[in-house]
Amino acid sequence: MSRTDVLRLTAFVALIAVYIAARIWGLTATCLWFDEIFSVHAAEHSWNDIWRFVALDLIHPPLFYVLLKGWIAVCGESLWSLRSLPVLISIVAIIPFLLLCKEFKFDRWKTIFAFLLIASNGPLIKYSQEVRMYSLLMCIALFSLWLFTRYIRTGKGIAALAVINILLVYSHYFGWFVVASECAGLLIFQRSKWRAMFSLAGIPALAFLPWLAAVMNAASSGADVSQNIGWMNRPGIVDIFTLFLGLVEPFYFKAISIEQISFFYISIPLLLIALTSIAISLSNFRLSFGEDKKYLLLIFVLVPIFSAFCLSWILPNSIWGSRHLIVIFVPFAMLFASSVFESAKLKPIMVASVIVLIIGAFAFQLGRRKADVIWCGFEPLTRELESTRPVPVVVFEDLAAYHIWFALRNDPVETRPPVIKLTGFSGTNEDKAYFLPRGSDDVQVIESKAVLPDEVVAIYRTGKSDDHETPLPEFERRGYQLVDNQTIDFGYQRLKAARLKIGKPNL
Repeated sequence: MSRTDVLRLTAFVALIAVYIAARIWGLTATCLWFDEIFSVHAAEHSWNDIWRFVALDLIHPPLFYVLLKGWIAVCGESLWSLRSLPVLISIVAIIPFLLLCKEFKFDRWKTIFAFLLIASNGPLIKYSQEVRMYSLLMCIALFSLWLFTRYIRTGKGIAALAVINILLVYSHYFGWFVVASECAGLLIFQRSKWRAMFSLAGIPALAFLPWLAAVMNAASSGADVSQNIGWMNRPGIVDIFTLFLGLVEPFYFKAISIEQISFFYISIPLLLIALTSIAISLSNFRLSFGEDKKYLLLIFVLVPIFSAFCLSWILPNSIWGSRHLIVIFVPFAMLFASSVFESAKLKPIMVASVIVLIIGAFAFQLGRRKADVIWCGFEPLTRELESTRPVPVVVFEDLAAYHIWFALRNDPVETRPPVIKLTGFSGTNEDKAYFLPRGSDDVQVIESKAVLPDEVVAIYRTGKSDDHETPLPEFERRGYQLVDNQTIDFGYQRLKAARLKIGKPNL
């Protein structure tokens, strides 16, 4: 083995270590958040009921929830165990990535450079740690793109591609955009094989009919997708720009709304390098798969973006979301790597600049103090004011209700307080991006004018430094007096709990 071979092998092994370490680092630093709770909640349903429960949610097919149910049965429900599943899936995704690089005839250094980009990508790290279907979507999409690219070259493997595409569309609806990009690639590069579109798209469509019927049945019962995604904005230039920053963002990701969109001093130079190298590479236009496969990568990137953008403006509700477009991240990294390595004069400067920027991003991430997430305070604050005698917990938004119910659901019945969600209570407001799962009555939802128990624990959020949004004055008007209270200050917001009782003097 030559010195160059040893260097390449060392670099590749080091990147695998970086890839895995970046996805394990901080894996249990925060509690499960709302969407992750829904994943676990769905997986806790029986095999007979999980299909119905997930269908009522409308916006995600059931494959990930089924896999999670099996994972929990074997590995349990600890936070580490739950988040290990998407991490494991993201590690498996290395296999189709390497196969796809081989299919595109990447040499080892080009493969290593592309691997560096995805190993350090902040959004890919973030979504490999969430108990959601995004790492599964990326992994299956990569298997699909590899099998499709191999079929284009050899004419073999269409049956395997059809099976993978069934799994793909059952993992996420955006899987259909990957299928659409394959159909576009087939029509552009090998029109003579147009009949193969029945296998790569038609067979998955037929297999998808049972799920489509389940969703339509759920919608006919009153479920409305506007409740799920009505808060999403139709994409504009800023959204496109933000997506492209995410494609090159190393290590950093926006965890909560108050954090900055991107670490611009790193992401903008990286994006300029990427777009410049790609523009130079594409300037020599040769639309032939046999001569220049990078145009196929371009299709894998642009078709999902274009499809999501157009449908977000055509449909009654926007479907735009950068996390849903996780299917384009690896093709873009490969397109970036391919373009950089085509320029003999600029390659050393570009490669060195990218490495320096990634190292800088890593140093920034190590020194950055991450903001605490407010939903992790719901459980400890509730337990702080609870006693051996369960007192009903009253909340005013579905976000709090779901988190608190989930945290207390396994407590003994005799000490587990009921969770009550009051709608339209004076002095409160609610983030409509969150809502309690349909088909579940674990949380009691009542109107604000309803008669409440004589003693309650009220959990609510307020602003940074004042109580401009507080339910306490309304409770006082109803004859409640403050018995005890606790506050957790998150800097950007405060989380409060008040123990209230009718006829009890103020402390």
